[in-house]
Amino acid sequence: MGKYFSDVVDKAIEDLYYCCDNDRAKTAAEALFRAAKEGDGDACYFLSRCFSGSCYSWEYHPFEENEAAAYAMLRESVAKGSAVGVLGAIRMDMLTPDMRESMPFESTQAAWDVVYKKAEAGCPFC
Repeated sequence: MGKYFSDVVDKAIEDLYYCCDNDRAKTAAEALFRAAKEGDGDACYFLSRCFSGSCYSWEYHPFEENEAAAYAMLRESVAKGSAVGVLGAIRMDMLTPDMRESMPFESTQAAWDVVYKKAEAGCPFC
């Protein structure tokens, strides 16, 4: 099982953020998309970053900025219980009241606690 996230998400993070190979980046995004369709909220969050422009993914990767897709995936990540999705939405000032209602956490502090535990365990993305 993945060290911090699911196996698919851990592998995709490695291929997206630690590799300069566009083919691996495309494969990683496809894997994230499949995982997202299967309910993986963290996959939704990292996929949203692929659509968010070069300030959220490597400039040389083959992803086109798509604000609507990025927002839809971010929204889905929160609804599916991604703690990093919740904190990412807060960071971008996009955690709307509607999104807050959809999140399965009692509060944003509860999401923070999940991320904090991963960070204590050494997660470089938390």
